[in-house]
Order: sequence, then C-alpha cells, then structure tokens
Amino acid sequence: MTKDDRELEIEDQTEYINAVLADCGVNPKSKNQRLIVLGFSQGAATAVRWFANNGIRPAELVLWAGSFPHDVAANEHQSIFKDLPIHFVYGNEDQFLKDVNVEDKTAEFEKMGMNLRVWQFEGKHVMDKPTLAKIVDSFDD
Repeated sequence: MTKDDRELEIEDQTEYINAVLADCGVNPKSKNQRLIVLGFSQGAATAVRWFANNGIRPAELVLWAGSFPHDVAANEHQSIFKDLPIHFVYGNEDQFLKDVNVEDKTAEFEKMGMNLRVWQFEGKHVMDKPTLAKIVDSFDD
C-alpha cells in the first residue's frame, strides 16, 4: 500500500479478501465456521482492517512481525476486540522491529482490552514453523 489513494487501496484489499474467501466457500460471519486470522508484517494491519471494516470477530488473531493499525480504534469496536485472543509474534533479531519496544506494544494491546499472548523466537523477519506449531496447539477449541 502506498500513501497515494490509501483509502481506495484499503477498500480494494478488503474486497479482495472477501472475494477470495467467497471463492473458497468461507463465510467469515457464519457461526458454524471458526475463523482464525493471521497477518504477517504489513499484512497484520491489513488483516485487522479487514475484519474491523466487515464487523467480523475472529476466534483468534495472530499478528506476526506486525502491529495493530493506528487507523482502527479498538475501543470503537468493542464487540470485536474486547477479550479477543491476540498472539503477538516476533523474532528476536527482526530487523524491522528493532525500534519497537515490546513492553510498550503489549501494554497498548492490553489497554485496548485484548487477551494478549506474546511469542518470541530466535530469528529475523520470517515465519518460524516451530513457533507457529506452538501457537496452533495453544488455540482454544
């Protein structure tokens, strides 16, 4: 996403995600389907915007090497975000998060009323398969 036409790009991203899910036969608002959302890097903000803009509450949210977007006010979407299980995941050598204070970030999530769990692994700005497996094993059924 660029600064130019940002709002239009956010709308396009939302429509694209909805179209992909529809093609896969997934109705994210269905009570019969358990939706777990994972966003990696800039995709973390995209994921949050997508379900906030659609009024969807996932069962779990994994923000991997990314963060909550500043343009989504969790307190305005209490039905979505209050007590939402959030997994904040990052590598201890992530070159893109080196200036992020994890304690400040976790306090920010908790202030928004989310149920936060932090996962750190040895590595850089990547998906770590053993950590992902641990997270999946931790999901409530």
